[in-house]
Amino acid sequence: MTINKWLVFSFIKLEKYSLSKYYAEEIICFILNKKKNWIFLNIEFLLCFKILNKLNYLLSRCLNFEPLDYLFKKNNIFFLNFVISKDTLIPRISTKILIEVV
Repeated sequence: MTINKWLVFSFIKLEKYSLSKYYAEEIICFILNKKKNWIFLNIEFLLCFKILNKLNYLLSRCLNFEPLDYLFKKNNIFFLNFVISKDTLIPRISTKILIEVV
């Protein structure tokens, strides 16, 4: 399966749950460790079975409304990288804005 076919497949799944295409793009960038421009410049790149399994696993977790920070086990706040576990509370955007103001 190509990147393009997987993205189309995931967009359809996400749309059923009223979720943004953004999630699929972020998942594929994370798994392939590439930036979005590389993904779209190499849209016909063939994905191996192992990568497809990882992509589909993260997509299924996303469809259960699990935040990307938990899927990726990391969060960046003000250029600081934090390791995230399911026991960690993820700062909301409003918290980040409050920190900026203070």
